[in-house]
Amino acid sequence: MYSKFADHQPLHRQEKIFERQGVNISRKTMGGWLPSVAELLAPLYQASKKLLFESKAIGTDDTGVKVLDRKLPFARIGRIWPYVGDAHHPVVVYDYTPTRGRNGPAKFLEGYQGYLQADAYSVYDAFFKPARGLTEVGCWMHARRYFFKALESDQQRMGPALHLIARLYGVEDRSKGLTAEERLALRQRLSAPVMEKLHKYVLEIRQEVLRKRLVNRDALIAEPRAFCVKSGLGGGEGFPVVWEQLLDPADRMRGHSREHIAEPGKRLDRIPLAHRDEA
Repeated sequence: MYSKFADHQPLHRQEKIFERQGVNISRKTMGGWLPSVAELLAPLYQASKKLLFESKAIGTDDTGVKVLDRKLPFARIGRIWPYVGDAHHPVVVYDYTPTRGRNGPAKFLEGYQGYLQADAYSVYDAFFKPARGLTEVGCWMHARRYFFKALESDQQRMGPALHLIARLYGVEDRSKGLTAEERLALRQRLSAPVMEKLHKYVLEIRQEVLRKRLVNRDALIAEPRAFCVKSGLGGGEGFPVVWEQLLDPADRMRGHSREHIAEPGKRLDRIPLAHRDEA
């Protein structure tokens, strides 16, 4: 079981490995063990999910996985959704769905109330109605991605924005080891002014950028809600959440372990010095 799910060794490869060691265990036999093991682990899964739902905030970000389907001549794409607890509930619970539809996360999160941190995927929109009890928290990794994509073709405008985002990450680096209250005070003192400056800057360049080629528009229209928690491109009610919520800095990154993420502070060499001064 460990070799299959932790080492990513499919059963047919394990069958060959066992043969080389003089042990004959067919892949069919090992496949028959899987449901039994899943049944035995069900109480542990439910206990982990219960602990997860005690979190003040949960983070999620789905990942596509290839799935063999006898009805199709090719591998289709299923989804694995990791749900990450907060610093006081350090647990990651995985859920599989055959599609990326809303029913999957809606069913898993049924009964949970608190902060939900995710990207701007449209299926989450229905979760953030007042009666549902979930509060939307955006993701800076997703928001920053589009500025970085547009940097190659528009350093003059994207450079200052990326530098401001890097300054926000710098504050998070300084907050490591602090209590939640100390971290909140640090963000209010150092991050809030940077956020206000970034918000103002984006609004200033938005119309100018929208008139340029699509590659330059990515940063400002591809995933706008992830930019400032619904406020970066128009001033929504989500903006105060950035300063009110007390997430541990590490919590925001654990759900992105399979994504290619460039640390902003290590990418400043891509931004001309003149643009860093402007920011």
